[in-house]
Amino acid sequence: MDTRPADDLWRIVAAIAVIAIHAAGGFEAGWPTDPQTWLAVPASQWARFSVPLFMVLSGFGLAHSERRRGLDRFDRAAWRDFWRRRGPRIALPYLVFTIAGLGWHGRLDGAALADGLLRGTGDYHLYFLAFLLQGYLIWPLVRRSSWRVVLGLLAVQALFASPMHVLWPGRPHVPAWLVVHWAGYLALGARIAHGGVTGRDRPPRGALAAALVGLALVIGEYTFWALRLDSPGHYNHFARWAVIAYALATVWLWRRSGPALTAGLRPRADRMAQLAGLTFTVYLIHPWVLRGLVRVPGEWPFAPRWLAAAALSFTLAAALDRWLWPTALRRPLGLG
Repeated sequence: MDTRPADDLWRIVAAIAVIAIHAAGGFEAGWPTDPQTWLAVPASQWARFSVPLFMVLSGFGLAHSERRRGLDRFDRAAWRDFWRRRGPRIALPYLVFTIAGLGWHGRLDGAALADGLLRGTGDYHLYFLAFLLQGYLIWPLVRRSSWRVVLGLLAVQALFASPMHVLWPGRPHVPAWLVVHWAGYLALGARIAHGGVTGRDRPPRGALAAALVGLALVIGEYTFWALRLDSPGHYNHFARWAVIAYALATVWLWRRSGPALTAGLRPRADRMAQLAGLTFTVYLIHPWVLRGLVRVPGEWPFAPRWLAAAALSFTLAAALDRWLWPTALRRPLGLG
């Protein structure tokens, strides 16, 4: 069954969740005693499924594209074609927004640009593109992953995730911008595209229950460390066992809910596809929208900041998509 409308909805929700994480950035310290954290922290922790899901969807989409084109062997010609089609779509926006972010922070020089492109440090959201491009480099190795390989890669992620720093204090540190933390999700997406997990017509109660339990674990772990460490920057990240479990439960929910969601969304399939097609541009521009909102007079608590940033980001992306026609201008903004 083609569940593309449901897949598009999940992509849209994941984009809104990414915005929640960044909108919550100034409202998380002081949990659980500070009232300003009571909505921001649960929303930010709920949103932790988003980046892992985007990596799964990347592997899923790449593998589906290969299946549609009947690509079996990934030889040298296929490798060149892969980078010809995929590379500029990611690399050009990565370069443009790295330069823009470094310029905004007054750090634009050769060394900072090189570091920004290597580690995604040009702006706070760009490290996703760093490990996505690394994922493209290892794609020939994971595109036909067995379940054993998928589980092995996820186990490696867990090996370098929290609370491993407590169980193994001397472990090597693997920065978040390295694909080691994300390869399991990419391989999982490819495995699902080749018949790994299928949906059913009945409500996905088991998957929903697993996702809710995962969310409770994520919030509980955040609370555990919030009572012991002074800054959320020490423990509020994706490389956590609880986040891995929550993300995998959400992936299960995505697949199990596909048929039921698709049945309801089919009349709006074109609209879902249009909005889903904007999510990469929304990802690229939403930090700039958040910066603009900071300069609007008045107080902006978490909820209105998040909702306004999400609405404005999608609106601006839609306007650019509608009115910006030259490919040379569209591609740097992530527009197809």
